[in-house]
Amino acid sequence: MAAYINASIIMQLLPYAISRLKELQKEGERGRQIINQITRFITFPLSFIYSIAYLLLLSRQDLSQTITTLPAGSYLIPHAPGVDYPSAARIILMALVLAAGTIFLMWLSEFITEKGLGNGSSVIISVGILASLPTLLQQDLAAVNFQQVFADLLQGSVVALTNPFTLSLILILFGFVLVIAAIVFVNESQRKVPIQYARRIRGNEGGQGSFLPVKFTITGVMPVIFAFTLISVPQLLIPIIETSSGPTPFTESIKESFLYASADQIVDSKDTVYAIVNFLLVIVFGIFYSFIVLNPKETSENLQKSGAFIPGIRPGRSTERYITNVILRIALVGSIFLAIIALIPIVGRNIVFQSTGNYLQILSGIGGTSILIIVGVLLDTLRQYQSLVATRSYEKYLR
Repeated sequence: MAAYINASIIMQLLPYAISRLKELQKEGERGRQIINQITRFITFPLSFIYSIAYLLLLSRQDLSQTITTLPAGSYLIPHAPGVDYPSAARIILMALVLAAGTIFLMWLSEFITEKGLGNGSSVIISVGILASLPTLLQQDLAAVNFQQVFADLLQGSVVALTNPFTLSLILILFGFVLVIAAIVFVNESQRKVPIQYARRIRGNEGGQGSFLPVKFTITGVMPVIFAFTLISVPQLLIPIIETSSGPTPFTESIKESFLYASADQIVDSKDTVYAIVNFLLVIVFGIFYSFIVLNPKETSENLQKSGAFIPGIRPGRSTERYITNVILRIALVGSIFLAIIALIPIVGRNIVFQSTGNYLQILSGIGGTSILIIVGVLLDTLRQYQSLVATRSYEKYLR
């Protein structure tokens, strides 16, 4: 699904560089269908490239149980001495299979969006995350002797709760509840910009008040996905470069930099810099993408065309500047919140490791982005369900 999501992101950015796509966005249903078709065409080559990169990355690891060694004499991709990689033909075949799977998931997500509730791609991603949650939680719970814990508690002793791993697991589960509550609160929070609609009734001038809602999480989880995609590009390109031309000073320097580090484990300065850069990128992309989702110039023009204005603000350029300032402040707060949520599981995982010497599986499999996606999908699905119920309740009065 990563290729489909990235293709959708590309199609959201291209209209600002290609005027024809900008015009298609304004053509209603027909323009939307054309843009969706272009998105599908972009998805396949992207998924094919991603598949090759991931396969090469996996083939360079010790996966003797997963990737079998080819017979002697087969044409192999250039590789390090003593390591047998799959042939180029097999890599391409497996990449085509993975790309075909991506296209199937793309069709399934669009089918869910059209026939079901919520965004199809987000629903599929959420189901995949939730499917792994019971197994991860079971592995962590299996490491705790709850029978002994309950027995000690019944005897009035809290010695069992002083075990670092048990205490960490309880605090993490309680922290998940707090994080989910914070996400729901911020996701439902919004700044209401007052709007006045001018009207004339029987020769008397009057007005009708309303407001322009600007959500603190107007961008959703897109800034986190942007940052992760950008910073993971070197990790995908290096295996391709080294497979074709072998290790070079350039690839070795990238490996030694924070760009090739992993935010899964903040254990040294390189990984810490990686996490900090990722944090800052989320904020930058969050502010940038907010102005794409809610364009101040277009919003100002739409208000002016509909005879609406912000009280105390002149229509036109003054309204555009006012909306820009509002979006900038809200986007900054919302982006910092997203960056913190994305970083909390990483920091928590390393604190637990340093205090207990073990990693919690639930923190290794469920990250901040996963929580944001799940909560966002559930809230969006709930809103659509409530809207559908309200619509059906009105229909009985029209019969």
